[in-house]
Amino acid sequence: SDKLHLGVLCKSIFNVREKEIPTNFVILPYKLTRGPTGSLTLESPDSASVAIKFAEVLLKLTEPWNISHILEKKLIEHRGQRIPPDGCKKWNENENKYSSLELVLLSLYTSQGYFYFLDETTGVPVIHKSQQGVYPVELKRPVDVVKTLLPLMLMGMILMRGEKALMVLGRTLTVESSRFMSATWFKSAHEILHYIASSKESNLIPE
Repeated sequence: SDKLHLGVLCKSIFNVREKEIPTNFVILPYKLTRGPTGSLTLESPDSASVAIKFAEVLLKLTEPWNISHILEKKLIEHRGQRIPPDGCKKWNENENKYSSLELVLLSLYTSQGYFYFLDETTGVPVIHKSQQGVYPVELKRPVDVVKTLLPLMLMGMILMRGEKALMVLGRTLTVESSRFMSATWFKSAHEILHYIASSKESNLIPE
């Protein structure tokens, strides 16, 4: 089975064409470190509650309905279109839900934030083994940065869902997609279906 590059797929779905724009990143409200076995762990045990809350809001922000809403919003703004009258109520409901989730997310960044690049295949934050690398970048005013970059950071948050990322993207494209579908969505949906089919043949994805 060919390996599907989720980072590239996210970029295609979100229609990000500029190569210099990073999409495989996340800004965490806590710092990670490598444990004795080399696995990632929290640098401070005091960050555990924040990490749990971040995981909870990540799951909600990366639900297919929200991804579809963000994509729809981006496409409408790009085309200079207006929301059709028959879609206003649903649109406003989704926008209110998204705004509420955004506020919860921003509330987690009480003092500092940490910018990490993610492995585009696994969605795991990248930390140099010696821990002497440039990353993470420590942000002193993370709320403003996260608020500005959230639509792009959403791609990284999808990657962080690991094995579920592919299914989330597939459901977004096939179930939650709206009348404002982009041509890139069809190509991405085809890639996902092809990957799932070939993976089942190789017993990589259980029935």
